Amino acid sequence: MTGPAAHEGADLAPSAEHRHVTPGEARHATPAEARHVTPGEARHTAPSAEHRHAHHDRRWLILPVLCLSVFLVVVDNTIVNVAIPSLSRDLGASTAQLQWIVDAYSLAFAGLLLAGGGIGDRLGRKVVMQAGLVFFGVFSVLAALSTTTGQLISARALMGVAAAFIFPATLAILTDVFPDPSERQKALGVWGATSGIAVAFGPIVGGALLEHFWFGSIFLVNVPLVIVTLLAGHVLIPKMARPPVRR
Repeated sequence: MTGPAAHEGADLAPSAEHRHVTPGEARHATPAEARHVTPGEARHTAPSAEHRHAHHDRRWLILPVLCLSVFLVVVDNTIVNVAIPSLSRDLGASTAQLQWIVDAYSLAFAGLLLAGGGIGDRLGRKVVMQAGLVFFGVFSVLAALSTTTGQLISARALMGVAAAFIFPATLAILTDVFPDPSERQKALGVWGATSGIAVAFGPIVGGALLEHFWFGSIFLVNVPLVIVTLLAGHVLIPKMARPPVRR
């Protein structure tokens, strides 16, 4: 068809810019073919960068709090190794009991680590981490005041339970407050290095304390660190939104 009728038909037909694009076509559309989104639509379709990062402006201050929490968890797994002679002398612990004193913490920690992460996702990472720190400090005092091997083994196991709630929460909070991949990699590097430092730091601190104090000092040293971490975390760490639970 030619002439005016053809031009009228061309005017009535939808152009490539205005015709409706199906979901299948949208997946294959080039950037040039993508529909322009107005600022008003953008506000309703995706949160702005300012909104996403509003409560993460203190992320580099939050990182030391998370690292100190991890330091507490890891250092208590190694600090007790140098106290074995003192525990054998002061509590009259047998070889099997000494083995349980050392392993009760790591067994409870490893066994409940996944459960601690799941509970943190359901109840809130900050709440679970703070609660774990409180119980970690309380059980540290109980371990320091133990007068029998049974009491010390029980206290060590309970400390491991508390640690299983602290450790995964620190990693979840870190990934949340560092949304930028490059910054997150740096933060994860610092977080991981803290664990390595704690492994080496435990025997050194434990030996220095046992040189001047009784065996309970290696547990009481946790208390001031827990208090500092709790206060700093309460002030700096934002309340995290609960992630959707898959059923």
